[in-house]
Amino acid sequence: RVERAAQDADGYVWVQLANRADVALKDIQVETAWIDNQGQTRRDREIYAGPLRPGGNDQFRTGIRLPRVQDLGSRVRVRAISAQRY
Repeated sequence: RVERAAQDADGYVWVQLANRADVALKDIQVETAWIDNQGQTRRDREIYAGPLRPGGNDQFRTGIRLPRVQDLGSRVRVRAISAQRY
């Protein structure tokens, strides 16, 4: 499952993953939706290749960059679409 979105010091958005299943997962498809600087809703899908072991956590950086960390909660949503057993 997607745990949450986070932001680094350079303003890039990271997706943080947590595997709550009792099997390892791979090819986790994650959808990110965000409001860009022009106020338009944008969507992107990325695949985390894995594997992500049972109980494991990992993260990956998206190409999304926000100017202010305060915008993260109101402008970005992430969710896992699908995953395969490893």
